Amino acid sequence: MKALVFQYDARVVDKPRPPVSMEHLLIKVHAVALDGIENAIYGSLLWVEPGRILGVEGYGRVELLGVDADTVFSGKLVAGYPKTMKGIPGVDYDGWAAEYTSQPSSGVGLLPDDIDDIIAAATVGSGSIALYVAEKSVGKNLLIIGSGYTGVLAAYFARHAVNIGLVGNVGKGLRGIIRGFVNSIYNYSKLKELKGEWDIVFLSSLDARARMYIRGLYGTTSVIVHPWLELLSTSIRGLARIEVAGWTRIGEAYQELRRVDEDLRKELTAIVDSFEAALPVPRAKVIVRLVKEEG
Repeated sequence: MKALVFQYDARVVDKPRPPVSMEHLLIKVHAVALDGIENAIYGSLLWVEPGRILGVEGYGRVELLGVDADTVFSGKLVAGYPKTMKGIPGVDYDGWAAEYTSQPSSGVGLLPDDIDDIIAAATVGSGSIALYVAEKSVGKNLLIIGSGYTGVLAAYFARHAVNIGLVGNVGKGLRGIIRGFVNSIYNYSKLKELKGEWDIVFLSSLDARARMYIRGLYGTTSVIVHPWLELLSTSIRGLARIEVAGWTRIGEAYQELRRVDEDLRKELTAIVDSFEAALPVPRAKVIVRLVKEEG
């Protein structure tokens, strides 16, 4: 099978189908969503084990159950969680960027069986995080640090927040769109000037200036950390109330992502038909389509 792997760079290689371990599922991958994590690996900014199959997010159909795997997934379309008990797929263990993947049954959620939106299906893990942040922000002042896919969607879904601020490197095209639902847009250099009037801060960025800002927060501000950044929360714990965003509401996230404004989707995502065409990732998410859905 074709797979995108780390071999001191990111390259497409032929690999055998993965074995199906206990409590795992063999999944025929329909699409994988690549983003900044794969860019970091591609550019040697993030190190993973050589030979690792990349791909943090994706979806496909279950073809085989391992011993003691949950039978509810047999023959079903499933999407992967962005983090599991094993860590981050595509970083800590083999991910979704292959024709077949073996994933723990505890690390996937059910999708509808009549998928009509490849972008929504491939990115439901990120979408579920965005939903979690948005729902926590009802009636509150929300600051989002990080202008990637999850951060922008959290702002988009946070319709009932009192005030929304977004910190990040936002291009002209995206800036024009998000001004329709974000009150203020800041560059990272402006973080040190922001006060602690925010009820909730969502940390979705590795930028060191973001952690410095959070270390200065006191009082009633709560900090929600992207699950991929959970380990960073140890460096700020005790200075602010910290919680890790939830990420398992796959079916609900799929339906919400189908309703995202089309102009925003076009700015954030692209669809290609090969791994070679996806790197370096030019958008917040690039979806590599491996199987064309019927209809």
